[in-house]
Amino acid sequence: MSSQRNKNTVINSLGFQRSLSQEDVEFFDVLLDTDNEGFVHYSLIKKMAPSCPLAKNMVNSIDSFMKNLFNYAHFKKSSKLGTLLGGLHESNQTSLGFSFEHPKGKSVGNVLKETIQEQIEFLMESLKQGNFTPNSFYFGLDNMGPDRTSDVLVSIIKNQLIDFTEEVVAKYSLPTKSYLVDKVYNPNTGLWESRVANLPTYKGRSILLLPKFLISNRNLSNRTFRAFMSFAFEKYMKNDSCYADLVSNPKKGLTRKDLTEFLKANGIPEKEEFRKYIKGVADLINEFEISYSEEVTFLSDAELSEIVTQSINKFN
Repeated sequence: MSSQRNKNTVINSLGFQRSLSQEDVEFFDVLLDTDNEGFVHYSLIKKMAPSCPLAKNMVNSIDSFMKNLFNYAHFKKSSKLGTLLGGLHESNQTSLGFSFEHPKGKSVGNVLKETIQEQIEFLMESLKQGNFTPNSFYFGLDNMGPDRTSDVLVSIIKNQLIDFTEEVVAKYSLPTKSYLVDKVYNPNTGLWESRVANLPTYKGRSILLLPKFLISNRNLSNRTFRAFMSFAFEKYMKNDSCYADLVSNPKKGLTRKDLTEFLKANGIPEKEEFRKYIKGVADLINEFEISYSEEVTFLSDAELSEIVTQSINKFN
């Protein structure tokens, strides 16, 4: 953590006591000059929700967004669907993602809106199966990894992030400016609205602080995706007769190696194959999330600090 002492992190730059460190505070002490390779993770929000009102409010916002997404697409309300997806916006207030040198939040905006709209048919099938979860994006959509899924979540829970930031500001008596923040999702109206907020400032831009419990690293995000594929394979794919010709050892039955080799040889992406089951099996993703909840773990302060250290090393 010594590498962070003289760097422009949240603690060092926004008016906190500089003797504080990551383990002393309730937020992610990001480097402010560049993006940090951490991601807001839906499974962490869900796990925290029963014991944390802030996380519960986040889940309520996410549920509202997903239900509106389904309704607008299902009833072909294209204008409302476009407005809803158009609210998924670029944000440089959190310093998360892959954009080193300058935190631009490039992965959201029109690119993300188009990515979802182009695959809305699959998404509708997933939602019809009861999978009203952002993991429908991550597990099923092409060009939708943990970074873009994180961007979606940050957009949807911005209201709660403002609440959290203002609480931290008051607790530590930090200097702020008043901002009119646009594209704040209101779960009660289903609309993107504007909100006045008193937020800390860094180099002319407003800053939103992130609760530590939200954050995953690349390993945790990838592990969740692999766990979902293993769950779907063992429960639904392994004994599916459509794969009978792929079995190399009848005693073992179909193995992941058999399936992987077949997909690779035929140029079939794994997501494409697993999409068949997301569309065809009721509540598959929800069922996985319940079974996996005990394995979901929050990052330690040391792991959070390591994300920032890696950002410092890349930025220098």
